[in-house]
Amino acid sequence: MNEIEKRLAEEKERLESVTTPVELEGRLRQALDGVPVKKRRKPMWLLAAVALLFFSLVSYNYNGLAFYGKKIMGFDELMSSTLAELNEEGMGQLIGKV
Repeated sequence: MNEIEKRLAEEKERLESVTTPVELEGRLRQALDGVPVKKRRKPMWLLAAVALLFFSLVSYNYNGLAFYGKKIMGFDELMSSTLAELNEEGMGQLIGKV
């Protein structure tokens, strides 16, 4: 173990003694200034995945969205009294029933 610790201490001293060149910052800055700036755009597949998820949820729950949307927006109260009376009397047109 002493041999390993001794070699580790020597390597640590060697690494601490290493210095960077004075002109390094200037060279790096010059190299970075020469690189063109790229505009980042969102991937098209992400937009397509979000649209697919939205349309699948809306199409599957269309009837529920229509019913509660009508309740929230207050379209039930827009029905005229004569149509409401006909529906109550059972004289309205039935859809999907025989």
